[in-house]
Amino acid sequence: MLTFPWMRPPTEEPLDAKPGHVLLVAVTKDRRDATLVDWGPERDCPNDTTFLPIGMEAQRAHSRAVQSVLGNLPFTPPHAGLRSGPRMVARFIFSEGHQNEQLEGSSFGLAMLLSELSARLRVKVPADICALAALDRFGNAIEVDALHRKMQAVADSALGVSAVLVSSSQQNKAERIAETLSRKLKVHAVSRSSDVIEKIFVDLEEIISELAKDVPIEAQVRRLLSLSLRGSSFLLSWKGVSQYADLLKKRNELDALWQQRLFWVRSIADRHQGIKAPIEWPGSRAIRALPRPLRLQLISHIVQSHADACSQDLQKIVSRAREHIAPGGERHEQDLSLLGAIGRGLSSRGHFEQSRHDLEEAIDGWYAIDQVENASYPLAELFRVLGIQKKPSEIDKAIDRYVPRYEAESNPDNPSSLGYVLLAMAYAFIQTKQPTRAAQLLCDEAAEWDACPVSLRASRLRWYANVLLATEREGDIKRSSDELTRLVDAHREELSVYALLAELDSLLARGGDPSDVIERLLSCREKHEFERIDDENLTAKEKAKKFAELYPY
Repeated sequence: MLTFPWMRPPTEEPLDAKPGHVLLVAVTKDRRDATLVDWGPERDCPNDTTFLPIGMEAQRAHSRAVQSVLGNLPFTPPHAGLRSGPRMVARFIFSEGHQNEQLEGSSFGLAMLLSELSARLRVKVPADICALAALDRFGNAIEVDALHRKMQAVADSALGVSAVLVSSSQQNKAERIAETLSRKLKVHAVSRSSDVIEKIFVDLEEIISELAKDVPIEAQVRRLLSLSLRGSSFLLSWKGVSQYADLLKKRNELDALWQQRLFWVRSIADRHQGIKAPIEWPGSRAIRALPRPLRLQLISHIVQSHADACSQDLQKIVSRAREHIAPGGERHEQDLSLLGAIGRGLSSRGHFEQSRHDLEEAIDGWYAIDQVENASYPLAELFRVLGIQKKPSEIDKAIDRYVPRYEAESNPDNPSSLGYVLLAMAYAFIQTKQPTRAAQLLCDEAAEWDACPVSLRASRLRWYANVLLATEREGDIKRSSDELTRLVDAHREELSVYALLAELDSLLARGGDPSDVIERLLSCREKHEFERIDDENLTAKEKAKKFAELYPY
């Protein structure tokens, strides 16, 4: 058993896991017994190895991991070995009690993704970690069942493992469990698969670039642009996308048209990293060279970049963008996404009536083609706009018109979409002095908040504390505020603005001086949101109230 790197005690000389090999922890249905499994390429296993049969759910988790790797590499693998990958098997290591008859369950998603990437890139996954998180179809880490029993098995038997990776929604639970174990385990929270991939696979961009050296550089730029326009990657963070683009640029092998596309990649990645600079409207040859779906996606990014940067040219950009939108009955997904981007861009500059018209057109369009879940962004923005305008009757009309169908047809596997809509509705109720209705939408039972991104969870906790204050529920206020503090402490870089806004809320409630907090907000990563609504003619308290009310989420 000591030949498995995860099982060697710290007193023994450590062993590295071979590329593609990771530790899985399976638990029996009654959650009493645990089985430790070496998951990895069959080619590395001796002939007399005992393999566990792989159940249907585990097979689906593995298939999703394979698709995630191949679908998110910034190039199409040039040879069959990298495309197909090795045959993976579940190799029995050790059982605490009754051995599992098969490897079954969807909870191995993150571990299997790391395994697939490791096997294809020939880079080892550190043997001192064990991934205990599933993945959804968007690359978000989600919680697993029987977490306590799995962590207990790691602590008791996998003596070479010093840390576990859990979904951010289970971080607090995992930390409480860790305090009760026979051996100390570090807990690392994961929101998206790219968060942990860039930490485990150091210099991932250079590794991928080396593997892609036989792939034409134009094909790599085309693929990277497609991933960037889509807005997400399971593998590369936005910083990683920027670095990969820089590696391609250094090769000096691109003509002007392909250089322009690489510039768009870098600009989109910069925007997602909080760097606010408007993307210039391209020349007609460059933009017409893109297939129409990609062209509309690019224009959406251009509109949003001008809104983010408070560009004086936003209205001009919006007018040019409208020229590319198809008439009502001819609209496809990308037309509707662009309409939503225009609506959000206009609302960010205070053009609320014009914004409402575009947002409602976008929502109606998504409903017309039976893609109700995709209406979540314009629907959430519509409620935010109506809240800012303080129009309670219009809010109720929008609820009657859109919400029943949205709740009935939205995807239950994507709780984030519903979460954003509920938060925006609650915000509208708060702005129109209806705290009781807002509290009903923000309470713990209203949505699967723990399965939502940490920024959404932080915003919900902040607004929930505010409505609880208005409804004089002191005990709940403290619990909500304490939870927000723990969340911010665990994700300080990502959630620093919410810590400042919570501090601002507290000062406003107590009548304190907000000047210092205002100064810090105007120098934080999201400062553009506050610079846009800053007004030097206001007093510090008036400015604080405006900042607290108008920060988007």
